[in-house]
Amino acid sequence: MLADWTRTIEIDRLEKRWPGATVSVEVPITQSLANGQILSGRIDLLVESESGWILIDHKAGGQNSSQWQKLAAGYGGQLAAYGAAIEASTRRPVSESWLLLPISGFALKVG
Repeated sequence: MLADWTRTIEIDRLEKRWPGATVSVEVPITQSLANGQILSGRIDLLVESESGWILIDHKAGGQNSSQWQKLAAGYGGQLAAYGAAIEASTRRPVSESWLLLPISGFALKVG
């Protein structure tokens, strides 16, 4: 029940930030890379706005503000790879990428 309530609050906030946007949850993504590897994962939240895609990745844990820069740097590659795959498959740009830290109550814009 708490997870459903939290998701509802989060979706409401997304709709306020990006009015009219479409929000998709747990979007699977797979892409063959030039080096022969396969990129496979799930995008926690994918928002389709007028300006392009917004990728939002949840990171659980009680990170404090002194760890946020390191966290953003550490997951920047993952978000960039997901963004490249979304852009390649939809031909629309990724305009923003975020790490959402629900326990800390903070979101980090990455890139």
